[in-house]
Amino acid sequence: MSHVPALAIPKSQDKTRTLVEETLAVDVDNLEVLCQPRISGLRSDIVLMPHQIRGFTWMKDRECEKRAGGILADEMGLGKTLQAIARILDGRPKAADMKAGWARASLIICPVALISQWSQEIRRISVGLKVIEYHGTSRISDPQKLSEVDVVITTYAIVASEFSSVTEVNHSDQPYDSKPLDKIALFGVRWWRLILDEAHNIKNRGTKAAGGSYKLKAKYRWCLTGTPMQNDVDELFSLIHFLRIKPLNDWETFKDKISKPLKAGKSEEPMKRLKLVLGIIMLRRRKGVTNPGLPLLELPPRRCYTLHCDFNHDEREFYVSLERKFGNSLDPLAGNFARKDYSYIMVMLLRLRQACDHPNLAKYDDKIDDASTSSTDHDSEPDELLQKFSELKCDVDALMRACGLNNLTSCPGCNNTYRRKILACRINDATGVILASAKVNKVIDLLREIETRSQGKEKTVIFSVFTSMLDILEWFLTFEDIKCVRFDGSMTRRDREVSLNQIKNNEAVRCMLTSIKCGGTGLNLTACNNVILIEPWWNPALEAQAFGRVHRIGQSQEVNIYKLTVPATIEERILKLQEKKRSLASAALDGCRYDPEELQLDDLMELFQVSHQS
Repeated sequence: MSHVPALAIPKSQDKTRTLVEETLAVDVDNLEVLCQPRISGLRSDIVLMPHQIRGFTWMKDRECEKRAGGILADEMGLGKTLQAIARILDGRPKAADMKAGWARASLIICPVALISQWSQEIRRISVGLKVIEYHGTSRISDPQKLSEVDVVITTYAIVASEFSSVTEVNHSDQPYDSKPLDKIALFGVRWWRLILDEAHNIKNRGTKAAGGSYKLKAKYRWCLTGTPMQNDVDELFSLIHFLRIKPLNDWETFKDKISKPLKAGKSEEPMKRLKLVLGIIMLRRRKGVTNPGLPLLELPPRRCYTLHCDFNHDEREFYVSLERKFGNSLDPLAGNFARKDYSYIMVMLLRLRQACDHPNLAKYDDKIDDASTSSTDHDSEPDELLQKFSELKCDVDALMRACGLNNLTSCPGCNNTYRRKILACRINDATGVILASAKVNKVIDLLREIETRSQGKEKTVIFSVFTSMLDILEWFLTFEDIKCVRFDGSMTRRDREVSLNQIKNNEAVRCMLTSIKCGGTGLNLTACNNVILIEPWWNPALEAQAFGRVHRIGQSQEVNIYKLTVPATIEERILKLQEKKRSLASAALDGCRYDPEELQLDDLMELFQVSHQS
């Protein structure tokens, strides 16, 4: 989006008028790109692609006296990191800026899994930049030292933690500077530039990560994200508030002008207002869009397949029994839905989704490892959901026994006799114990097919929203002699770096198991050209991000994406709900028409429609 849409602005809307008049946006799409810009400190062998030069030019134009940043919302894999680093190199503060009190340093906030990637990328493409990774217990705690380097890289979790400390000081009688420096160091610097990578991490304005990002001081502010909106337009408010774009950075104004009318079905005017502002502050390019008659980016083809995984009789019987029990428990809620009931329903949906992966997952009540629990949402814990699950009064163990299902047998080590039995009885042994679910079997079959087709040369990344499903898959893949590595939030940063190195550089490692929350953003996984998504997710933007780890700049092979679903289950109905979210995102970000259909209780109730297959 580089053109300001035609829209009459009443004179009374002074702040909106000022925003438009002060932002003489560069016509990025039609900008003639003649040559590589001269960027001091950029390695001579680094060449920006035409769309990256346009992005760099746009970012430069957005950093001036009256403009202080924006949203770089290029689709995953188009090189947002490179464009941002080029801007850091080209837009360093001058002596007068530092005399005015601004620090030399730019601060980058990103998910913890991306700290090393940012650091390595800066060192790979630049010369002479001083970088500090502000992470871990031994990190530098002196704001003065942080302000004297070129780039500081930290995480949303650390920002949230330090913001909590700052908030404690503000609500006490202590002076601000009495707090230990290691508790509030980030808030003691007037940053030259503040960059939020994977900026959708602050989509929930009520979290400490969002609150901390708002409060940090900076001359210029940037949001990098391929998915600026994932669920609804309220998430865009958080980015606009962070960027301090008046008048919509005020929640009451945003709610009255955008959110409330849109949710009430009056979409025309709020969409015009939203697209007006986004057309000014946001640059968004997509891989498939042509640019003066040519594709924006030449990448190998990407093919997506939806594969059905059919339950066997016992799995189907268990799933249907579970679905009926949950459906019956909804009857008391009919006509009397309250906000507290939402989490009650969501946990029931969670168990049904887990049952589609493997019967064992549906009995877990010791942890919630679902992607809906964000690592940056420090204000929410899974305890409430666990309590809700206990209130369902549904004895999952009894249901499993009634349907002839037992727990997954513990790993017996390397006993060859037992191992042969497992391999020979992947579905059922004589006692009816399920050794593998329909999805486990499909994954193994797919990996064998890929191995044969590519003569052992292609690699695969497997995404699941449940780390417990990754545990089960890892168990079976080990017995199938398929060498794999893990990458999830339970691992240390060092262990995750080892896994990334293995999948990229070890020819014997053919597969990586990762959670969609941890591995679905920011990573470069072009060493793999096959993707298996174990289950559909409510949020299509998360899926798109996961696929973008593989289909991006640097990929040389055709990409195959396999989305697994179980017919006649909740998964089919989730796919239908995804379309609603896609239409809203396309309308707000890409200018498509939007037919408002908000997700209501009726939509949730439809997900509990009892299957009739047996």
